[in-house]
This record gives sequence, C-alpha cells and structure tokens, in this order.
Amino acid sequence: MRYLILILFFLAFTSIGRSQGAYEGPSLIYTNQISGGAQLSTTGWGVQFNSGKYETFYKIKTKGLEFVKIKHPKEFKLPNNGRDNSRRFAYGKLNSFQSLRLLCGAKKIVSDKIRHGAVAIGYKWGSRSECRVS
Repeated sequence: MRYLILILFFLAFTSIGRSQGAYEGPSLIYTNQISGGAQLSTTGWGVQFNSGKYETFYKIKTKGLEFVKIKHPKEFKLPNNGRDNSRRFAYGKLNSFQSLRLLCGAKKIVSDKIRHGAVAIGYKWGSRSECRVS
C-alpha cells in the first residue's frame, strides 16, 4: 500500500510538471528568410545573397547569388619608386578572375530551437551554376 501511494504521488507531480513547462511545437512560424554576407580571404573577396521560402516548418527551399573575385597567390603590389605620389602596381600579375554563382537548393531542419539563444541543427543540399570571367 505504501508503494502504491508513493507511485501515485510521483506520477501526479510528473504530470503537473509536464503540463506547465513542456515544449509543444513552434510558437512562431516564418514564411520567408533572407541572408547575405561578405567574405574576405588572402586571395580575394566576395559577396553573397541568399533567400528562402518555408515549405513546412522543417523544410526550406533556397536560392542564392554569389560574386567572388580571386587573384593569383603569387601576385603582390610594389610601390613605384621612380615617381612621387604614384600608384602601386601589381608585380607578377598572372591570372585573376571574377565568378558569378547561382545557387538553388533546400535546407532541412532536424532539431529546431526550443528557446531563444538555442541552436538549431540541420543540413542543406543543392546545386550551382557558375560563370567565370578572366
């Protein structure tokens, strides 16, 4: 009898605890997302823009555009010592190119954010087409 009362007491408090603070699903659902950024490296720079449309809470269709300028790693600039107030010139200019990339894909969220400041876990896949100009 004593164990039965203890089990009922335990079950009563666990059910009350679940009803007060349990997470029951997404509280705010978005329809679109937009992001952008810039990248800087030792061989060049680039800018990017991404947009997405939520199909469900856990699946997002994405589209994007990137522009990247890349220079040859052996290229460096030297000052012109023969003249005052002259611009620097690129010594060892070999190759540099600009690349415009169109991106299309999807993102799947495996584990969403339960509270503000938490981490969402997911993965994304897609394809891209690229146009390069030297």
